Amino acid sequence: IWRAIAAVAMPDEKEAVEACAAAKAEGNAAYAKGELQTAMEHYVAALEHWESALRPAPSSHEIGARVRYSQHGFGVVMSAFTMFDEYFLKDLGNDQAIWAGEPGGELKRYSAVELIPVSQELFDLRFAIAQNLAAVSLKLERYKEAIDWANAALCMDGKAPKALMRLGLGLLRTGKPGPASDWLAAAQKAMPNDSEVRKLLREAELKRSPTWVCANGCCGPWGIVCGGPVIETMAEAVKPRLKGTAEVTKDCSDDDC
Repeated sequence: IWRAIAAVAMPDEKEAVEACAAAKAEGNAAYAKGELQTAMEHYVAALEHWESALRPAPSSHEIGARVRYSQHGFGVVMSAFTMFDEYFLKDLGNDQAIWAGEPGGELKRYSAVELIPVSQELFDLRFAIAQNLAAVSLKLERYKEAIDWANAALCMDGKAPKALMRLGLGLLRTGKPGPASDWLAAAQKAMPNDSEVRKLLREAELKRSPTWVCANGCCGPWGIVCGGPVIETMAEAVKPRLKGTAEVTKDCSDDDC
């Protein structure tokens, strides 16, 4: 659906960007006044203008181009074989290559039409709006929506401190203190002097199950040991697939991230 939105006739790009920024500013003003429902309405309107500012996919993309590859997924083109219409991406949320299956296997191939170009200005606007929607959803106690919008922000920047905290808080308030403590621990690592994060993390630690094990598998009833090196799988250079030899793989391009 999101690709169809980008493909239909749209208003002038500059006008759409200006309308998006204006709606975001109105949302910020309403939020500052405590008018939370009005703020949310402005932020949602800003997202609608954001969608209308996107241009249809070009016939080719350059290496280094920032693109949208799914509803909430954003990446950078790291390899381009325009003759074969094949592109390989690095996801901006986790800063890793996008694989077709298990990491270390085959990289996921995209065609030009699947990738919508996103300017720095548009990227920054959407990131801020997602963060703000997570914040106002928490204030309205719409915790599921807060989790969704915090995740949307983290799909754009997986290390964003406020998004990490808001995701952790949303999970904590929906009765998931174990996973909440994982995200709040990451937020505390990014904001070690933030008293609110420390308070929330302590609350999550007290509420989680005594058999809880963290996402990395290193922390649990035996103690907290997170903070060591993280092993990452690096993508190797790949050759373009020759026409007529393509294998059928599961299409995950509509996954959120």
